[in-house]
Amino acid sequence: MRDLLPRRVRGPLGAAGRRAFAALAGPLQPAVAPGSVVVLCHCHYPDLVPELARLLRALPRGAAVHVSSADPAVFSAWERRWRGARAPIRFHPTENRGRDLLPFITVARSLDLAPDAVVLKVHGKRSAYTAAGSWWRRDTLRSLLPGPFAVRRILARFAADPRLALLGAPGSVLGHPVYWGRNRDNVAALMCTLTGAETHDEDLAFVAGSMFWIRGAYLSALLPRLDPTRFEPEPIGQDGSYAHAVERVIGLAALAWGWHIGEVDVPEPLSPDAVRHRRLRYL
Repeated sequence: MRDLLPRRVRGPLGAAGRRAFAALAGPLQPAVAPGSVVVLCHCHYPDLVPELARLLRALPRGAAVHVSSADPAVFSAWERRWRGARAPIRFHPTENRGRDLLPFITVARSLDLAPDAVVLKVHGKRSAYTAAGSWWRRDTLRSLLPGPFAVRRILARFAADPRLALLGAPGSVLGHPVYWGRNRDNVAALMCTLTGAETHDEDLAFVAGSMFWIRGAYLSALLPRLDPTRFEPEPIGQDGSYAHAVERVIGLAALAWGWHIGEVDVPEPLSPDAVRHRRLRYL
């Protein structure tokens, strides 16, 4: 029945259903241990705050939310939307540079992340270079945190596999050579710094869209090896910047260091070979 409805109708109906379910089921879910679930959300556009806040209201007690932005209006919007939420929220003013990745690195470095913490990285980018940019963002957000009990399932995945570093949304881990773009040389240089080894064309495997769950121990190992001064001033192009290289390195470095990467709907880790022929349907 759902598929018979046009997308413009499905979207509001689905959002209403998720809000109702979160309101009813949220108080029933058990709390998580403090520090075990951390959300890092970069939001550049105030009008996207309602969408992000609706999603994150499904978080259980014990989770912590950190919002970064260069626009004070974003923080004001979050304060209005977050009243009565179960998870505490902190705001981090950041420079408008490096898209969502430099704020992510900056805020994560300021936190004392436990090795077994799971961190949800989300953002409010528009991806205006594709007509499906808004649907890409919404579908990814809903897949990573589909409801009040999703965090328990994510925690169980990380607990079951101590080497699991990253979980992306369904279909988000890509390895097709076309997704090197203009980043091949920058990624190779960065990977050489990180691992001391060469990077080959067939090594590509990264989480497209730059939203994922990431293990605290892996994130803490990666952060000191990234250079915030190399992020170019905005506006930057669609491809070829340091931010685009870092986006790819997050997955590549995990595999090179012996960690696993995967997707929330696939029980087994994914290899570069398994995603070699994938193409992202939003581009």
